[in-house]
Order: sequence, then C-alpha cells, then structure tokens
Amino acid sequence: MNYEIVKYHPEFKRQVVELQRHLWGPDVALNAAYLEWKHEHNPYVETPLIYLALCGGQVVGMRGMFGAKWQIGHPCQTFFGPCAGDSVIAPDHRNRGLYRKLTMAALNDLTNSGHTYVFSLSANKIAYWGSLAMGWRGIGSLQRMQRRCANSLPSAASAGEPHLFYSLDRNGEWGRGEASHHVSVESTPQPNAMAELIERIGADGRIRHVRDQQYFAWRFQNPRAVYRFLFWEDTRLEGYLVLRRWVYTDRVAVNIVDWEATNAEVRADLLQAAIRWGNFAHLTIWSATLLDEVKTLLQITDFKELESKGNMTRDFPTVLVRPIRDEMLKGDWVLADRRLLDLANWDLHMIYSDGQ
Repeated sequence: MNYEIVKYHPEFKRQVVELQRHLWGPDVALNAAYLEWKHEHNPYVETPLIYLALCGGQVVGMRGMFGAKWQIGHPCQTFFGPCAGDSVIAPDHRNRGLYRKLTMAALNDLTNSGHTYVFSLSANKIAYWGSLAMGWRGIGSLQRMQRRCANSLPSAASAGEPHLFYSLDRNGEWGRGEASHHVSVESTPQPNAMAELIERIGADGRIRHVRDQQYFAWRFQNPRAVYRFLFWEDTRLEGYLVLRRWVYTDRVAVNIVDWEATNAEVRADLLQAAIRWGNFAHLTIWSATLLDEVKTLLQITDFKELESKGNMTRDFPTVLVRPIRDEMLKGDWVLADRRLLDLANWDLHMIYSDGQ
C-alpha cells in the first residue's frame, strides 16, 4: 500500500476522531472534545502538531505532539518541549512501519521550530519499544505508591456511571470537622491562587512543567477526566491536592495528580482529608521524585510501593526523551547543566502526563 504523511488540517478532523476510537474510546463526540482541548486549544502552540498517515485519502494513522512548557535550574529558565502522544494506527494498517514514519515526520517538522528536545510521558509498551529503536531514551521508572481500602463503600451511581467522588463530595460538604477546618473540596480549580502558591513555594531547580495561571486554566478542562480539588485556605491558599478519575470507566482507581503545600502540616491535612472523606478503594500517586518527607507521610498513611511484574513493566510509567536533531543522539543530553536522563533532575507529577 502507498502511504502519504501529512500534517493535520481541520478537514481531517472527523476522520481523526473516528480513528481515535481505537485509542481514546468509542464516544466520537468525546473524542472530538478531547482533540479540541488538547491540540486546538493548547496554550503553547499556535496550530496543532499532529501528523497523519493517509492511504487512498483516508486517515489510517496519527502521531500527536502537544505543546508543553518546562522550567529548570537556578536561576529558573523556561523552555518549550513538545510531548508525544495519541499514537494510533488503524488495525488493517499495522506492522507496516507507519509509527516510525509518523514519528520521523514529526521530528523533521520540528527541526526548525527552535525546540531542542521532545518528551513522552504516556507511552504504552508498543510505543515504548518502538521509540527506543528510534533513539529515544527513558529516565527510569516513575514508580507508584498506592493505598488500598478493603472497607470502602460502593460508589453511588450518577447518570449510569460510577461516581467515585460521591463520598468525597458528601463528606467534604458535611464533615469538615473530621479533618482540618481549613480544607474544602471543590469541583473547579483556582488558577490564580494555585499559580500564586507555586510561585510562593518556589522551585528547587529540577525539571518540571510550568504551572502558572495559564496552565491551570487550560489543564483541568480535559473532557476525558473529572477532577476534585482539595484546598487548604486561611487568609490565602496554603496548599492544594488534586484528584482525578476517568469519565466513562468502571475502573475504581483514583489518582493524586498534583499536590503542593507551604508546610508539612498543610500537606498532611490535605492527604488525610482525601483519605477520610474519599473512602477510595485505590488511591495512587507517582512516587519516584517525591521528597523523602513526603514519601514518609505516604508510608505512615498506608501507601505502599507497587511492584513491577517482570522486565516488560519495570520501567513503567516513565518519561522518554529525545533530541529533535539526529546529530545530537550520541552526545550528552543536558539543559542548564542538568542531565535529562538522570531521574534525580526531575520533579514529576502525574498532571504533566497527557494520560491524566
């Protein structure tokens, strides 16, 4: 078969959301909303960085690069580093080298963009091994800690879908006395206050995504996820914890996707409120780059490290990194005197991943 690799244009939108039923899910309207949010309304790119494989004029493959803005070092430097995702090939066209062709087309298109590196925080096993063959490298397992509650109550149903936040919403409204009276539960973020808090806490020089007002206002619009925000407030915001569940799924896991506080007491209050009020069967967080005192807090509240099952899963989840230009592949990948392949140089939260 003959294939043509082209850049996304709105005329392909309908075909793209149909193709993405193989990855995002069967709901075409939800797929369209997700495409619009992630790529068309992304605050870090002017036009979508989506690359398509056509066969006979029909879209049979896609590789996306969504915009992302990072910060690193002291003094803090910011840089744009697109993230790969949304890779899907129609079943009848798999095993024909399209993944490689789409990836190389994306890298070639980005060569003169001013970006130096690209990243991936959501590669599945197929994309992972395919990426390694094209020069990408992983920084190591991000690890996960999980708290399991065997006595959690069954979820209430809302519009026929599991409502994993039922207990949290109810207890957050009526049971404040069980945790700090400073903690509240909301269904919407506070972009300005959250950004001000991040600025006030400051950075330690490790690589992390920029979390400013623009980012918070955009990031939590993801139509494939539902979030809850636990805020610790006095005269101003002193901490927050963000929980996420999927839309239209029977999975019972809830993730802590972002968590920041000005001190240990605030951080502990937020976690205790999430545990007591939420009554979740499973509560999971990325743990590899957490500070030791945060890991200790998780351990004393019954979080345990999830063990990998064999060599195929030992590096998942992970961050994949690649220079855009091939001539850099054999060099040392460094920004602001920090090696990108050293996990110790990263401060990673689930919310950075497009899978969250």
